Amino acid sequence: MTQTHADSHDLDKLVRWSRALAGEQPGHFPVYSAFLVRPEDRRAHDLFREFRSSFQNAGAEFQHLVIFGQHGVSRTALELLELFGLTEESLPILALFSGPGAKRLYWAQLTKGGSTETPAGPSSDSGSDDAWRTLLARIEDRADCGASGLHLNCVPGMAGASLGNLSMTDVVAEALRRAS
Repeated sequence: MTQTHADSHDLDKLVRWSRALAGEQPGHFPVYSAFLVRPEDRRAHDLFREFRSSFQNAGAEFQHLVIFGQHGVSRTALELLELFGLTEESLPILALFSGPGAKRLYWAQLTKGGSTETPAGPSSDSGSDDAWRTLLARIEDRADCGASGLHLNCVPGMAGASLGNLSMTDVVAEALRRAS
């Protein structure tokens, strides 16, 4: 099978993510996030940049926020979706985990398409960025306190799903095995 630019780009990022998670020191930052998008999902890309700026200001490292799919829906993105129990039709999504050992995924579907549209944030009846800003404020508050483990089950509009017997780190390792 020929590897596309999107495949090689996202696989390299997945390798880096896996390594960073393996070397993670517990309790550093309250949440781990992954955006899975398509190239045309400009609003999701913009939202990722907002999260990245916020996370960087709060001292997060690479493993706390990654994005896959901005150059095309890669094999990595498809493997992660499958391991999350989702399909390509779910894209774009934001996936959140409370830590590398988390056995539960929380996710929300983002608005498809361009930046002139507004995201369907964690609050399903919200037509603005307010829901995402509220989530970011909660993450920043936890990070400022040096607290780990944001209680993601309390975030309105986020769907929760079990990872079965796997942890977040196991899912990343399995996605890496499958995409390599």
